[in-house]
Amino acid sequence: AVHNLAKGLLAIGDNEAALENFEESFELSGNPVMFSLADAYIVQGRYDDALQFIGSVDNSASPNFALWARYRKIQLYADRGDLEQALDLASQMLSEAKSPDQTSKMRAVMVALLEGGADSDAFLNALGDAMAFELDRHSNAPARGSRIILSHLAILARVALRNGATELAEPAIRLVRAGLPGNGFPVDQALYEVLESEVLLQQGDAQGALQAANRSIAAAQLWQANESLARIHSALGNEAERIKALEWLQYHRGLAFIETIDWFYG
Repeated sequence: AVHNLAKGLLAIGDNEAALENFEESFELSGNPVMFSLADAYIVQGRYDDALQFIGSVDNSASPNFALWARYRKIQLYADRGDLEQALDLASQMLSEAKSPDQTSKMRAVMVALLEGGADSDAFLNALGDAMAFELDRHSNAPARGSRIILSHLAILARVALRNGATELAEPAIRLVRAGLPGNGFPVDQALYEVLESEVLLQQGDAQGALQAANRSIAAAQLWQANESLARIHSALGNEAERIKALEWLQYHRGLAFIETIDWFYG
């Protein structure tokens, strides 16, 4: 309960209170609970404290602890701008992945780290590999397991669109439109609408994109939807609203650390 309270506080930008509750949770249980205490340190820019905590956990206590510690190191390196270190560790983890879920996560991490970088070919290759992997998983997934994969495809398609890779996004968009709307999961509805807002923005319909982004936020408050809002308001020439959206993102930076569908969000 204390740990969940801390995650909520981190999401709404109360970082000091979040850190206090994460520390209390760790004192009560001795369990790093996927290293969320490290998240709170990273959000505050306390990278040395985060590394010290990650290194202090006895990885032998659980086969998953070493894996989660490495995930957190990637997030830390990326957050402080050490993208080469982050990419090196992510590449190593991708090559060592022992399950489809781990492979899925690490492909998404590679895409996130390469987006916006100097090597556009490496980014597009990573994005294509991640998209192909998820499309293949979807084609072989039982109906009950396809929902999570569709949410992965929605996120990857959005990344493809905002980088001009429309053809790469199209197969995923078709599947998402067929599978996510009206399935009863609010986060999925939010993901669907934020993807539609990206489609409309790339088509030059910024006003339609704004309406879709607002529908997304009404379904579930995603950090991703608010990131879209900043670009939508830029396209509309609403400088004050663009700044407001950016300020929201800065204040709610912790939300990006707890938005997790198989760790695709962060």
